[in-house]
Amino acid sequence: PFYTTKQGGTGLGLSTVQDIVERIRGEVRVDSQLGVGTRFVIEFPIAEVSSPEATRPAKSADVPVRVGRLLLVEDDDMVRKSTRRILERGGYQVSSAVDGQDALLLLQANRDIDVIVTDLNMPRLGGVQLALELESLGFEIPVIFVSGRVEAPPDARESFRFRTSFIQKPFYPADLLRAVADCLDDGDDGLRMSGSVDSKSRVV
Repeated sequence: PFYTTKQGGTGLGLSTVQDIVERIRGEVRVDSQLGVGTRFVIEFPIAEVSSPEATRPAKSADVPVRVGRLLLVEDDDMVRKSTRRILERGGYQVSSAVDGQDALLLLQANRDIDVIVTDLNMPRLGGVQLALELESLGFEIPVIFVSGRVEAPPDARESFRFRTSFIQKPFYPADLLRAVADCLDDGDDGLRMSGSVDSKSRVV
């Protein structure tokens, strides 16, 4: 489950898959033969069919729209670009960093950031380590942690002076925009705007 093709990277996500499947009482089996190939079989327990209303994403009209300056920290190029598009379509000014180390350099050059959205697991400096560094440097910017792993939210393990929240991947754009709006509402810069966003697609 920890196989990787990335140099010093975070792997192909098999450990994440195994974690998620086992937590819902499923099972992952692998059959592999040298020179022939590999087959993964994932089995899930039978569950009752849920109501369509329970899984329907939030409507565009339900998503709060604000203005603010955000820093997005994400090491995956595709996820970073798609997440940035969501935030910019929501009306935000977005700067981006490829990991925690890059984020620290950007913040030291420009402290004019209202909210940080950061992935938890990154090769050089992860989300929690980034937040700890920010606190030691005297920053009090709200942080939204994002992760595809099934794990306890960081603020359950660490107590920060600033506000933190947690979003599980995959998420709907509406989930992310609502979390950002909530952070801005806690401060003085959360100005309301009119507008709408596409809340149907999901970011993995």
